[in-house]
Amino acid sequence: LLSGILAEKVLHLKKGAQVMLVKNVDEMLVNGCVGRIVAFHGYREVMDTVASEGEKRAGSTKTTGFGNAAEKKSSEEASKSAHTQKEDEQFPVVEFPTAEGGKEAVLVMREEFKVEDAEGKVLARRMQVPLILAWAMSIHKSQGQTIQRV
Repeated sequence: LLSGILAEKVLHLKKGAQVMLVKNVDEMLVNGCVGRIVAFHGYREVMDTVASEGEKRAGSTKTTGFGNAAEKKSSEEASKSAHTQKEDEQFPVVEFPTAEGGKEAVLVMREEFKVEDAEGKVLARRMQVPLILAWAMSIHKSQGQTIQRV
């Protein structure tokens, strides 16, 4: 059942790897967005940095997964979700190009991928970082790219 899920069972990543999102995060970061891993950080470490820098960085750092756009959650909810992660677990910080020509750094955390039957009953699920390596792409994917990315 899990063989049809895009999220791999084991995912090996390192700094500098080109990756592609396999799940929608928000209206700008969608399935198929290509970015580059710039670092690895823990959820708590990133949230402490964003909180300490306050308004200076509002909107420039996002999280996916349990943090899911931390600016939308209260700090209490965000700290609860941080406790669900292992204290020493590291997640990739991926830099994605923006429509304005800039770059946006996103802490990409685990998301749930599930297989459901016709009635919506969950048959199988996997928790994984919604990224795959993207050193090559299909012709179909390249046809939708802008000239900068081809």
